[in-house]
Amino acid sequence: MVVLLAPGGAHDAHALRQVLAGLEEEGVPAAVETAAAHDCVALAERAAERSSLEVGVGIAADGVCLTHRALHGRPPLEHLLDPVVASRARCLGHDAARLVTGIALKLPAG
Repeated sequence: MVVLLAPGGAHDAHALRQVLAGLEEEGVPAAVETAAAHDCVALAERAAERSSLEVGVGIAADGVCLTHRALHGRPPLEHLLDPVVASRARCLGHDAARLVTGIALKLPAG
């Protein structure tokens, strides 16, 4: 699957580490790339379009977002606003992997 970062996203390294850890724990590899957008929703949509698995994560200064290609133009599955809590980012990584593998999501309550 694809994870897209906003340019100059050094401040997003914490969220990226947690998302990648969640993906790894579920056994799904990810390609991390940078794209010219500063909105995590737009990045996630672009990532889903690029991914052969049709699932994308976007990470930007405004937060972290998970979506599926079929949801393009609709609200994403998960959208964590900045500041992103580590445990929630890791859970989003788990859910991204679970979306790929067809396992029930861990979507956080509220």
